[in-house]
Amino acid sequence: MSTNWIADANSQLQLMILSINNYFYRHLLFLSKPRIYQELTVINQTFTSMLLSKTSFFIILLTLIATPFLLYKVIWLARSTKTNGTMSFNGKSITGQLMHRYSVILFMAGNDSIWFNGNDNLLFKEGETVPVRYISSHPSEARINIFSAIWGDTVVYGGIPVLILLVIFLHPQIIPRQSKIKLVTKRPFIEVI
Repeated sequence: MSTNWIADANSQLQLMILSINNYFYRHLLFLSKPRIYQELTVINQTFTSMLLSKTSFFIILLTLIATPFLLYKVIWLARSTKTNGTMSFNGKSITGQLMHRYSVILFMAGNDSIWFNGNDNLLFKEGETVPVRYISSHPSEARINIFSAIWGDTVVYGGIPVLILLVIFLHPQIIPRQSKIKLVTKRPFIEVI
């Protein structure tokens, strides 16, 4: 799978922008000057402030926070290839007073033998067949094809900001219940009403 879908999405976005521009040119060019001024004033007033409910504000904020983590992983999964590897031996590393044990997995990518370390404390029996996912251009960055190995870092790194946001959302002294959130283009950008 190549980057054709990115080019397709880019061309779709360009066509959408062109059609929006054509719409505004067709409708605004035929208006008199006072009418254009009125239209632009209404547009300007619309975008200087926005009033949202507490729930809709946090849903938008949650989407903005979670999207980069999820999008990166979904793209990685779409580009990755499935194969089977073999658990060769258990590895150990010591960091300070902590000892980490992991499985060392061997798999074939084309004619190359690729070795990689599995997740900490995710151990398999020696010689056991292990499902693997990897990107063909970077086979050394392979992962064991199970939920905790693929999504674990995304859940942790994306989950911490989501938990903080959830505490802010649920705590009544930070943002009171039934309050509204006003977004403005001048400082302060966010006001609780």
